[in-house]
Amino acid sequence: PFPLPESGYPMLKSSTVLASKQGSVRWLIHPCVMNIRLPACEGFVLSHLAATPVARAVAAVSSEARAALADQVSLALRAYLDGDGLAIADETNVVTALA
Repeated sequence: PFPLPESGYPMLKSSTVLASKQGSVRWLIHPCVMNIRLPACEGFVLSHLAATPVARAVAAVSSEARAALADQVSLALRAYLDGDGLAIADETNVVTALA
C-alpha cells in the first residue's frame, strides 16, 4: 500500500525520519522497549510449550525428557530472573507514515 525506503531496514534510532521516493510521505520510526513479565520457569516452560506447534512432540517424550527440557530452558533463561518470575525486554519499531 505504500513504498518502503530502498535502503531496507538500517539500524534505527529514535525519531529517525526517512523520505519516500515520491517525497510525499515521511516515515517516523520510534523504537519502543517494554518488559514482558512471565511466571517462574518451573511451571511456565512446559505449559507454554503445550500451546505451541511443538506440543505434540513434547507430549510424546518421557516425563524425564520433559523435565530435562524444562531444566535446560530454565538454565538458559536465568539471566532474566526477576523476583519470582522472568522479565524479558521486548523491542519493536513503531513506524508512522506522515503525509
